[in-house]
Amino acid sequence: MSGKGVTYGGYGMFGGFTRWAIVFLIIFVLFILLMPEAY
Repeated sequence: MSGKGVTYGGYGMFGGFTRWAIVFLIIFVLFILLMPEAY
């Protein structure tokens, strides 16, 4: 996974922002998918 991160621009603030954006997106999608089941 770290190798792919370097390929997608692991250096610089853009790489860090992309990593956090992907993590936040995954959590957000899982939250939306699990919310309907709670009701």
